Amino acid sequence: MERTRISRLDCTMNSAKRLLLSATALILLSGPLFLAGCTCGFDCSSDDDDTDQTALLDLFLSDSLPEDLKEVVIEVESITLTRDEDDGGNVVIESFIFDSNSPVDSFQINLLEYPGVASLQIVEDLEVAAGDYNSIQIAINTAGGDSYVLQNDDQQFDLLVTNNRLSLEGVRLTENDESYTVEFELARALQFEAASSNYRLSRDGIRVVDNTRAARIIGAVDADLFEAETACAGKDDPDLDNRVYLYEGRDLGVDNLTDVFRSDSANAIPSGAIAPYAVDNIVLDARTGVWSYTLAYLPPGDYTLAFTCNSEDDDPVDYDGLSIPLPSDQLYQFTLSSREIATCNLAVTPECVDD
Repeated sequence: MERTRISRLDCTMNSAKRLLLSATALILLSGPLFLAGCTCGFDCSSDDDDTDQTALLDLFLSDSLPEDLKEVVIEVESITLTRDEDDGGNVVIESFIFDSNSPVDSFQINLLEYPGVASLQIVEDLEVAAGDYNSIQIAINTAGGDSYVLQNDDQQFDLLVTNNRLSLEGVRLTENDESYTVEFELARALQFEAASSNYRLSRDGIRVVDNTRAARIIGAVDADLFEAETACAGKDDPDLDNRVYLYEGRDLGVDNLTDVFRSDSANAIPSGAIAPYAVDNIVLDARTGVWSYTLAYLPPGDYTLAFTCNSEDDDPVDYDGLSIPLPSDQLYQFTLSSREIATCNLAVTPECVDD
């Protein structure tokens, strides 16, 4: 069987192409779910682990668009939903059906075709046994260039995944209808490795949110901000390296807000450093001529948003000591409720406006 390349062109606004999964078990699930234990990024209020009960699962994929890349393609070979043997054991999905007449044993998806709130639905009304699942493991084919990154200069590099597998944490599914979006925040999850001249995708920056509760922050950005500081006015291209960083919580110490880093940073991480929860680049809408950002698929809660006009040196692994916010007064606080769409338009005057 041949693989299928999934393109945004395959979907309509009203209905994404439906993915039916055949497997050697009665329990079926598809898609990478990343949750911290049973916290779900939210409150898992149900303690119902009765395996005779089922949930109907919808699942979507989305990503945050990084600069200077044309394509980030992964080829999914199989998906394993792990569970204790006493609860039924693992479920391995190895056959995917995008066209009911043409089953395929793998599929490719270009993550960059689904930025912001855009998403690809890969599961619809899938009946899944309710209860706790220990992990969800996504097997990705990294051989032969089937998973790759294409830069704006048309150089293509292999995309590597450690052990060819994204091993993601578990999830609790209740007997209610379940709908999640998996957000591949590539600004954090994707790293270029100079030593091997390849890109590497890690689980860092991949998160999943409950679509029935997910909130977002959107806004237009005044281009004057891009050169509002001396450190930014000297950039070769003032339109590049402008970002918003989102941190969990309010009333955070501004000196503790940092750029993206991981625990294995080669540079020392200061005591009290707060890494961003989400990141988005400021992008130009070619149709409207408006610079804007979108921070989507956010759990309800408290957040602090910071803008910087110079994120050029933000390595996804190492702590880089960037000045955030820059200008120093570009700091905003939010309390998001379920499904809220908060608008914060950014201008040189540090005032969050919603019109």
